[in-house]
Amino acid sequence: MTNVNSADRCLQTAKPTAIALGVPLFVEPGIQEWYSNVKAGTGLHPRPVSAQELVPYFDIIDPKWTPTFLVTRKGESVPDLYRRGEEFLKAFIARVDQAGSHERVLLVSHAATVITLAQALLGNKEVGRTLRVGCCTLSTFKRKDGGDQHALIGDETWEAIGELARGDFLPNGIERDWGMVDIELKDGVVIDDDGVPGTENEVDVVPGPQDWGQSTSNIARM
Repeated sequence: MTNVNSADRCLQTAKPTAIALGVPLFVEPGIQEWYSNVKAGTGLHPRPVSAQELVPYFDIIDPKWTPTFLVTRKGESVPDLYRRGEEFLKAFIARVDQAGSHERVLLVSHAATVITLAQALLGNKEVGRTLRVGCCTLSTFKRKDGGDQHALIGDETWEAIGELARGDFLPNGIERDWGMVDIELKDGVVIDDDGVPGTENEVDVVPGPQDWGQSTSNIARM
């Protein structure tokens, strides 16, 4: 099972793997790129592109997948980003467990989102402070044997297999690596961004866990 956010570069990265495995791509807004808070009065950040809109360009996408989680277009502070990682994973893992048909799951996203997911799975805040993620690097996690079967995330449930964000399989090794320290000014504070011109009167989504059975058309209307 391969879930990817809607950015072209993530879809281009995930497509060869999905083809090799013979599985479709599921577009998941909950792991979309991180944007810091928008400046007051400047509008909203770009809306994520829906699966239906992307199918003509990536026919390996299965548009029947509905969002697990929606992210506000008003941007996120660093604490909000980490909170999103935790809330998304709880909803997503519960969804996958309920389906009961997926032995392995691949999530393809951007550095900041990957860092927050790794921190949430391992329940270790040091990960957020120290982990650097390069292009096409890979982190692998597994549920602990005999771990807490009731906790969806955290160090009582998950462990990393090998090094986080490894790139030893890449021809040039790790390239263009990025960490949260590269953007933070102090204690999680970052510079606010401008919104997209013309979006000042658009209505934001209702962020958070979604009804898995609802149509993805709500994304196209954002």
